[in-house]
Amino acid sequence: MTATTDPFAEIVGRTHELATAAVRTWTDSVQSVVGGADRAGLPAPRSVVDGWFDLAQQALDSQRALAHTLVAAGSQVAGSVARTTTDHPAS
Repeated sequence: MTATTDPFAEIVGRTHELATAAVRTWTDSVQSVVGGADRAGLPAPRSVVDGWFDLAQQALDSQRALAHTLVAAGSQVAGSVARTTTDHPAS
């Protein structure tokens, strides 16, 4: 691994450790609250994870569409400015 990617790999590894610890803490908390309660009313963990990732994907898709719209609008404005300055050069 190059020196340039070492800090990135370190950050990713640390983030993974923190996320794992957070999930473990959350799991322990939920288990202590739910304890021996009837778990039939709780959603399946896999469906909860899939739901959150589906939501995140929808948010990313919306952000991508917005970014494409902004870039297209900016390109149109830049093209208009370029045509205007070419058609009417400064004196």
